[in-house]
Amino acid sequence: MMLIVFSAFFISKTSTQLSAEQYISKDNIISTSDLKSNSKIIEDILDGWIANYSENNYFSQEYIPSLQGTFYALYIFEALDKLDIINQTNIGNYVLDQFNDDYNFFIDDYVNRYMDQNYNWEFYPLTSILEINCYAILTLDILDQLDKINTEDMIQFIWSCYDSNAGGFIGQTYDPNLEEGFKTATLDNTYYAVKTLDILMENWNAYTNEIDAIINYINDLQNTIPEPIFFGGFLNDNNSELDSLKIFEPNILSSYYAIKTLEIFNMIGTIRIDDINQYFDFLYQEEHNYFEFSVKIGYANFAATSIGLDLSIITGNTNINETALLEFLIDNRNEFGIWDISTSYYNSHELIDTFQIIRSLRESQNLNILTSIDKIKITNALNMYKSYKGYAFTSNKLTKQEFLYSIIESFDLYDRISDLDIHELYKKIEFSYYKLNNESCGFYSYININENYNQYRTYPVEHFNFGEHNHLQEIDYIYSHKNVYMALKSLEILYKLDDFEVVNNLEELLNSTINSQFLQESSEKFGLFLSYLPPNFFSIERKEKLIFFEHAYYAVKTIEYLSQYLNLGNISQMILDKTALITYLVKNIVETPTTMYFNDSYNFNIENTLQNTYFLIDMSDILGESLIDAQKIRTFILENIDYTNIKNIYYCYKINEILSLDINFNFNLAQSLVKVIYSEQSNNFYLTSDHERIDSEILYWICYMAKNNDLEINMEFEENILIHSENFFNISINNIILEDYSPYSIVKFESDQLGTILLNKQEDNSFYGIISIPLDSSNYPVVYGNISLYEGTLPIFTKNISIQTSYSLDYSYNITKIGDSISVELNSSLITGYGREAFSEKEAFLEIYINEALIRTESLSMTEENSWNEFLTSYKMSQSGDYTFKLFLDDGLASEPLEITVFETNHNENVLINPSTLMMPLGIFMIGMPGSLFVYTTYRKNKNKLG
Repeated sequence: MMLIVFSAFFISKTSTQLSAEQYISKDNIISTSDLKSNSKIIEDILDGWIANYSENNYFSQEYIPSLQGTFYALYIFEALDKLDIINQTNIGNYVLDQFNDDYNFFIDDYVNRYMDQNYNWEFYPLTSILEINCYAILTLDILDQLDKINTEDMIQFIWSCYDSNAGGFIGQTYDPNLEEGFKTATLDNTYYAVKTLDILMENWNAYTNEIDAIINYINDLQNTIPEPIFFGGFLNDNNSELDSLKIFEPNILSSYYAIKTLEIFNMIGTIRIDDINQYFDFLYQEEHNYFEFSVKIGYANFAATSIGLDLSIITGNTNINETALLEFLIDNRNEFGIWDISTSYYNSHELIDTFQIIRSLRESQNLNILTSIDKIKITNALNMYKSYKGYAFTSNKLTKQEFLYSIIESFDLYDRISDLDIHELYKKIEFSYYKLNNESCGFYSYININENYNQYRTYPVEHFNFGEHNHLQEIDYIYSHKNVYMALKSLEILYKLDDFEVVNNLEELLNSTINSQFLQESSEKFGLFLSYLPPNFFSIERKEKLIFFEHAYYAVKTIEYLSQYLNLGNISQMILDKTALITYLVKNIVETPTTMYFNDSYNFNIENTLQNTYFLIDMSDILGESLIDAQKIRTFILENIDYTNIKNIYYCYKINEILSLDINFNFNLAQSLVKVIYSEQSNNFYLTSDHERIDSEILYWICYMAKNNDLEINMEFEENILIHSENFFNISINNIILEDYSPYSIVKFESDQLGTILLNKQEDNSFYGIISIPLDSSNYPVVYGNISLYEGTLPIFTKNISIQTSYSLDYSYNITKIGDSISVELNSSLITGYGREAFSEKEAFLEIYINEALIRTESLSMTEENSWNEFLTSYKMSQSGDYTFKLFLDDGLASEPLEITVFETNHNENVLINPSTLMMPLGIFMIGMPGSLFVYTTYRKNKNKLG
């Protein structure tokens, strides 16, 4: 439940002082006068995802951009003569930003993954350090920006990857001490190295020996095994233990790399032409007019057809129907105007498919089969691969489970679940459920968009990052407990978990999670959980690479969730070895005299440390263990909070929430960060203020804090005010994320005395209003009212307030006695916020006493003269005795009449006797008149009336 915390300012507000706890520079604050409010940003993003899904029938997932994907896209733009439609400067800057001065070559996430690879476990093709640097150089060449790099250094780096013993290029600088897999020269590395060197070098004159060796290396890879699936084709490498293209070899792509490399040297004639044509004839499917990629039927046959056509023209293969092949390509484009992976895997496409088709059509001089409209559709389709700063090679159609969860949770927080297509989303999640064997089951890390397709040609780092993890921060595998927990929560929010349970055994899923606990006692990770339940043949060493603390956390969360849902008892009874898990937790807690945090082996940065510390706290609570010192963790947060990183803020907030640490977050800095990281183009948020990365969970983090953090209501107005004046109200409503409650917020001042006044929303999202307090007796001494917040017509909160009103009473009087007649003149005015003014509700009266007995009350007549009220009366003393006169003024506001003065006389005396009851002495002026005594008394006084 969201609490509402009120604070009021009754004087002018001064600049906010930053708490010493926060250690923040105010330089980080940006001007927000011309920006949308954060609540409007969130609403616009949610609306944007509804529109996005309505248009596409999926939520567009932005994948991490890569130098490979950017090269593929830029090549297509150039080939179709459409470079002018993109921002070439921004793309060039993205490429140049990946250059690492320490290594002196380009590094993106895929280089980091390559450096973490273990060839004995997993290999991801076409993403070596060499290839990625070639992609960067080739992209800069397309952009005509090669002058922005040191080309000599790049030439030297590429040649450093040459293995003179093999005659080909490996994926990184050659070192004889490298593992065998890393030392293997491959045709794909060799092709990109030679192609890039051909651009960077003036000529090859100094490298005749290397050229001869490369030619020999390529020729040696042409297969001689007398079987159709082998004979005449080219292997990609000479290492039988390495599947360097992750597809059966030989194949048409490895043959492409061989022939195209030789074409650069004008040495195609060195290969066995008849044999390669025989291999092409084997791949060519005359009945269907396409080429197979390899022996694997139906795999990537669109790209294979374009490549096969190009290579057949080069080698003079006349056994093909060129026209029919081109018609096959034209007729098999998808709705976006590009190509799916193959005829077997429609509705699944990667950027490499269209890149390889366009490249071969261009190189075979067949781009003319594409009309101008075709070219426009193709370049428009590349938007599916656009990824904030560059291009990814994975389509945005492949929505991550994590991102779908973030969207569903966010819509739930904003009570908008009904806006989603619940049935369709359920089907997508349900289809992502897998069973690898009788024991291992779970949910894929993505929402599969094609029931027939579950494999890749290129491997996005978000799903495929198995390795040492010394460089790469991505740890989300295609199978993980995180996917399971988020899928289950999504199904629950969509009211579909019971439907899912009807067709799937949740106890099997629970057991799969429970059995993934790693119980190898000799391992440092003893007691944790693998990311999923892997096959039994995985070695202990390989299993250890599947273990991260985050995976263990989500395993525990999944076990807790399913045990509660299935009513199976306490989680402590479910975990195979609870003691082992707790022991691991205790061993990895770092405690100093003042701080405490959790130190997992994978703490790349402070954000991971904060996240894992939160996981520790939550797991301790789930397991019923007391493992932490809250005050030491509080100190750790205060020392490490960073208002330039939303993940940092979120986990600081979550720790503060779960431990009730009462940390005063700097709302101004946090709110400003939300504006800084907002990307209208991506309809999402960047992770940090430097716009380096978009994370799938950020939308949920921001929505969670926006909806769960206590609202602070700051009210500025005058608590004490003169009646008949204006009170200026300034109301701000905010929390750690929101500087207003909602784009539909309405703030009103509601009062039985003054009515309802709508406050106007300002550019800074505060609410401003002028409350006029009329001169009316009902408005003195207090005006009561409410400050009320509505979202549309829905009341959110009401706060009672009161305003003390006051005024000053200015009056003067004249009293005269002529003979036995008394004349009284009283002039008075109210001093209000309007100034000096008369008031029609005033009354004045005179009490007359004889010998201390009240005999009469005489009302004074009243007239209004501009800003004064004038009261007059006269009285003839008809009886003998001592007279006392008391003059009263009822000003119409005060609850009791004001006694103005008291004076005494008697019937026969010629003087007024006035006791010293007034605050200042009377002036008595004696003026002689025939037959009478004229006594003149004057007094003027201001009386302040405070409510």
